Amino acid sequence: MTRVILITIKIAISIPDALFEAAEQLAQQMGLFRSELHATALAAYIEAHRDECITEQLNRLYELEDSSLDDVRQQLQPLSLPQEEW
Repeated sequence: MTRVILITIKIAISIPDALFEAAEQLAQQMGLFRSELHATALAAYIEAHRDECITEQLNRLYELEDSSLDDVRQQLQPLSLPQEEW
């Protein structure tokens, strides 16, 4: 049997009163503790922006690399495409 240990950390944040009240109301409607709502919302936000970080890292990596083709490959590239009638 695998046992999972979850470690939580308490934090203090400052948010506008209106946002606090809206979160409090939503947590009650969903039957969640306030901390569960905040953790779920933060996890969703991180997941939604994860791809942006990956794209940014790839862009930084590839801007250092020369992506131009040498003359031979440049001449061969169109030949590798199927011939289509327009």
